[in-house]
Amino acid sequence: MKTAGGAIYLELEVDAEGRVDRALFSGAVQFSPSDLFVRLAEGLRGNRLEDCAAGLRHGLQAASDADLLGFEAGDLEHLVNLAVARRSQAARFGMNREQSNTLIVHSPQGEAAEDILRQATVMLVPYCAKLADCKFRFRDGCSECGKCEVGDAYAMARERGLRVVSITNFEHLQETLAEMRSDEVPAYVGMCCESFYLKRHYAFQEAGIPAVLTDISGATCYELREEDLAYAGRFRAEAHLKLDVVEKVMHFVPTLPQSG
Repeated sequence: MKTAGGAIYLELEVDAEGRVDRALFSGAVQFSPSDLFVRLAEGLRGNRLEDCAAGLRHGLQAASDADLLGFEAGDLEHLVNLAVARRSQAARFGMNREQSNTLIVHSPQGEAAEDILRQATVMLVPYCAKLADCKFRFRDGCSECGKCEVGDAYAMARERGLRVVSITNFEHLQETLAEMRSDEVPAYVGMCCESFYLKRHYAFQEAGIPAVLTDISGATCYELREEDLAYAGRFRAEAHLKLDVVEKVMHFVPTLPQSG
């Protein structure tokens, strides 16, 4: 989860009885005392998942000497709730652990993933998942030729009446999100790499629209250290959508009534 002070991560391992067997907080953030994250993680051990948020609050109350820079106790609690939700999401979405960990649930008001999907009216697709020689590589649109996963995503969106936008650069994303906010779009689905979401989190946050995003794989701009080319819409390598995850996510998006 991205905060004003930096990104914070939480890993939970759960035993067969649904109790936390291991917890690990980490992140590029500043705080004191230096063992605070270790103490908070230790306080989660043994808790049932549904009791983790209460366990964290108890740990924070005990750490009266804690000093957090750029993030708050509420951010940590939100992170715990997001991590706890992963297990139930995996069960409801029919996903294994690896698949469920590719979901990015952007919930400004703490919305549940399923509720976001039920309201979704737009799909955002990254241009970097299109073939390098595709005529639509650097422009909005798709011919659904069947040569890449983007066409499959377009088809899934079309079947449900969703508007689809191929995001061609970072400025285009900002413009699209601003337009969606002006149009009062209630929610959307999309695909992007986790690194992009964390680095450009402010754009998603400023839009204030809940979303369920799926991570992408393959040759991303961050792995190749070509972020500048990607933001400018000139990245040439090909990423890949996780279609198995996209299909499970789209199962929760209802078919919208046709206009006219």
